[in-house]
Amino acid sequence: MANENDIFKKVGAGAKHVLLAGLGAAVIVGEKGAEVASSLVAKGEQTIAAGKAAAENAAADVAVQAGSAAAGVAAQASAVTEMAREGALEARMSLMTPEEREAFAAKAVDIAARQNAAAAANVVDAVVEEVVDEDAAAEPAAEPEPAAEPEPAAEPTEPAEPAPEQPL
Repeated sequence: MANENDIFKKVGAGAKHVLLAGLGAAVIVGEKGAEVASSLVAKGEQTIAAGKAAAENAAADVAVQAGSAAAGVAAQASAVTEMAREGALEARMSLMTPEEREAFAAKAVDIAARQNAAAAANVVDAVVEEVVDEDAAAEPAAEPEPAAEPEPAAEPTEPAEPAPEQPL
């Protein structure tokens, strides 16, 4: 029986070691699992942030390229429009007599002078308005004057006697 007890003790000790090893493995897996999960979450957040930054950069690049393309198209359209205007003006003037061309040119000079004067007046008005606004902002607000007291009502007078009736 002594041999049997030794065997049971050895089996019990081995089982205890296996059980403790399994418990230790579970604890280590739990600890390491939490670390791995945290690491995976951090990597995921970094990947999302990097993806957002890359998308924003790509969008900015596309916007710059689109803006450049639009500016180029606008410049070309402006040049074509200017050529069309000059061509139309030249075609119109080629049909005029020398006197008509001189009258047309004088009228154009007159219109240009009026437009320039109007533009200058608008600039002056804008500057004056800006100065007035700045002055108004710089001046302290004036205190309102007290309202004048109402005059006392006139005392009633005695009615005048009616005029005597005159025969018709």
